[in-house]
Amino acid sequence: GELIYNRQLTPKPGRSISVHGRYNFDNTTEQGNSIDKTWYYLLGDTTDLNQTSNDHSWSNGYSARFTYTEPIGNPEKGMFLTFALRSQGNFRNADKYTYTADELGDYSLTPDTAYSNSFRNMNITNSAQVGFRHVTRNLNYNVGLSFEPTTTSSQDLFKPQNTIATYTVYNWAPFMWLTYKVGKQTSLRMWYNGR
Repeated sequence: GELIYNRQLTPKPGRSISVHGRYNFDNTTEQGNSIDKTWYYLLGDTTDLNQTSNDHSWSNGYSARFTYTEPIGNPEKGMFLTFALRSQGNFRNADKYTYTADELGDYSLTPDTAYSNSFRNMNITNSAQVGFRHVTRNLNYNVGLSFEPTTTSSQDLFKPQNTIATYTVYNWAPFMWLTYKVGKQTSLRMWYNGR
């Protein structure tokens, strides 16, 4: 789903707010069987591996952005200060439950931990931006600075030794986007994010 809202604020022309939100969800389930037979010629032996597996992966994510624009002086000069807050999160989960059969072909009631895994992954990025925007007849650009903390974690429910504890990385970065109108149907666009 997606939500977009824009509004001009009075009484000062050029003052505005905008809100943009998005949410998504995915869900996938699979089932499979495999039979592996291995010959060891030097040992004169063979091994059989009969397995069935249930795979389930699901994820959801969101993004939200709030922008406030404040004109500098006369709005007709096309100069503005821009302030933006953004949050984006992704949560991905994956379960693979594998069951191994015994010599009689009966599958175990509990997952085989050697061939199974269960992950819980999270990534959240928040940002605050301050910029200067200038709009003319042929030129429209916005330059500024953003502060972005990113929080990440990964948990393995079957093998805790593979778990990555939650940690946060902080990043300051300049940004710029520019649109230059070359002709009636031609324009030049440039973006830069110094992450």
